[in-house]
Amino acid sequence: MRELDTFGRILIPKEIRKELNINEGDKLHISCIDNTVILKKVDKNICDKCGEKSYTKQLNLCQECMEKLLI
Repeated sequence: MRELDTFGRILIPKEIRKELNINEGDKLHISCIDNTVILKKVDKNICDKCGEKSYTKQLNLCQECMEKLLI
């Protein structure tokens, strides 16, 4: 059992991070289904805006989202 700190953070135990290959700087998608919080490691080559495959690793945006930002 873990407690939230005053900022709403919770520590993921080292054993679980190691088992799931979660490292400092990795992004996690957080969702809630039926009163259960779900954490899912995000692929580094996924667009941050829409979730599609990313074409530009520097920005983590797919081509379509990049074009929308430039318009």
